[in-house]
Amino acid sequence: MAEDYINTEYAYDARCVGSIPTIKNGKFIHKNSGNSATVKLPPSEWDASNYTRPTKLESDDTGCYDTDNNYETDQKAMEKANLADIKEDYWLAPRNVRVTSEKVKFCVPIVNGGSGNIQYFAVCTVNINGSAYGESSFTRDSRLRICISLKSNIIKITRRRRNGGKSIYNRKISVTNHIKCAFNSNNLLKAHFMFYSK
Repeated sequence: MAEDYINTEYAYDARCVGSIPTIKNGKFIHKNSGNSATVKLPPSEWDASNYTRPTKLESDDTGCYDTDNNYETDQKAMEKANLADIKEDYWLAPRNVRVTSEKVKFCVPIVNGGSGNIQYFAVCTVNINGSAYGESSFTRDSRLRICISLKSNIIKITRRRRNGGKSIYNRKISVTNHIKCAFNSNNLLKAHFMFYSK
């Protein structure tokens, strides 16, 4: 999905915040990786004798991937840089599955713009009695937050000196408008740029 928003003239690749940030030759090579295990019913938390398979499932394998914690790398980096809380809600990429004694909820994580805390919102629920439904109340209005890998000619590293002769390095954008041009959409009203080495 993130790739739909970039201009390949200026950017190599894109991914959603919360996916794996491993980069090679400008590409985020593991951005779509997650838990390869799918959720099977009934979970161990249920009394199997009370379980009824939902009529729309051909087997007890839901085909939905189990929880992953891929967001942790990005979350720690953003917290360290004081970028985690942008005062607006935004989605995180990982999947999340929450199980009670009678329900399985398939959720998506959101960073709350007021507190910076991660919250989980169910998009689908399966009950032990066989009923299953999408969450009609799921109307959360949140942003898609994207990391992009800019092409090497966009970023220039220049060296300058402060008083006292100590060398520091100043990262400059060669043409400021390139950052704007790297996106194909004006709908992404807020973006932060994370720089990764190849």
